[in-house]
Amino acid sequence: MMSGKLIEKKQGASFVFRVDRIMKTWKANKAENARKAVGKTIVLSLEKVSKHHGERIMKNYKSLKNGDQIEVEAFDLGSSTLNVKEWLKKAPVDK
Repeated sequence: MMSGKLIEKKQGASFVFRVDRIMKTWKANKAENARKAVGKTIVLSLEKVSKHHGERIMKNYKSLKNGDQIEVEAFDLGSSTLNVKEWLKKAPVDK
């Protein structure tokens, strides 16, 4: 799971995201070094959102604006971009 800044909502079901922090990785994670993504700007797709989480994720996505800090869980599902599958929301504001 990553947190960072929503740079740009693109036409269709994708967005540009700058990774500020890796929040968590799971045992099944296949990335060789997930922390290498910190500081990088990546494109994430919403085309393969899970049916179970889809309604919540799409509602959250529609409420986001460019520049928002967000949390997202991304998977490499064999396409040219990473895919949001189960988690996307606006990050809580630090006090």
